[in-house]
Amino acid sequence: MYKEIIKPTLVLVIICAVVAGLLAATYNLTGIGELGGGLTPDELSEYAKQTMPTATKLVKAKISVENETLLGAYKDEGGAGVAIHITTKGYGGELKMLVGVDNAGAVTGISITESKETPGLGTKATDPKYLQNFVGKAGSVNVQKDGAGDVDAIGGSTISSKAVGAGVNTALEMYELVKGEL
Repeated sequence: MYKEIIKPTLVLVIICAVVAGLLAATYNLTGIGELGGGLTPDELSEYAKQTMPTATKLVKAKISVENETLLGAYKDEGGAGVAIHITTKGYGGELKMLVGVDNAGAVTGISITESKETPGLGTKATDPKYLQNFVGKAGSVNVQKDGAGDVDAIGGSTISSKAVGAGVNTALEMYELVKGEL
């Protein structure tokens, strides 16, 4: 009985456990688990109010541009513009933001979708009141201390402020690349 039933069953269980372990290791090592499908419709609806106030509904746009900082593009069904979802490096790590851009190429609003900035200090650069300083800007935005740029950096949060500016610039560059496809 041992050779006919128990031994083959144990061999199959061990093989299954090894294969499952290898599959889990491959899944984690390749980063497939971290790939996202973009923002959900509920998230888009929430962020649209701040990112593109005149938008009727943001929907995922099919684009051919591939860039490691570009997480997605979402066009307004009403034609108000496009929202570019990008990632940039802040002081605390990755900073993900959704930047609304109108048809003229100007920023309509910004929503921070993920931030690892220092609470109380770095997060000042992600405050909606600060982000309003970027609205209406087009081309390239220069963030500097002491009024030397297009947008003032926040004292004590200069790196985070410049990261937001870099993210806006990246979004504006990505808009220029994808606008012909929308």
